[in-house]
Amino acid sequence: MKRFATNPMTTLESDWWWEIIKQDFKKRSLELGKKIEQLEEEKTQLGLDINV
Repeated sequence: MKRFATNPMTTLESDWWWEIIKQDFKKRSLELGKKIEQLEEEKTQLGLDINV
């Protein structure tokens, strides 16, 4: 496997962007999880037999 040298700044910048992406993913996943729970609760209150 070939390896290539990278500029240390580029690596640090890539790491920084990767952290931002991971944090955003975690935030959005949490928001979606809460929305699903909210929809499940509404479904239960309405007495619907629909899978979300």
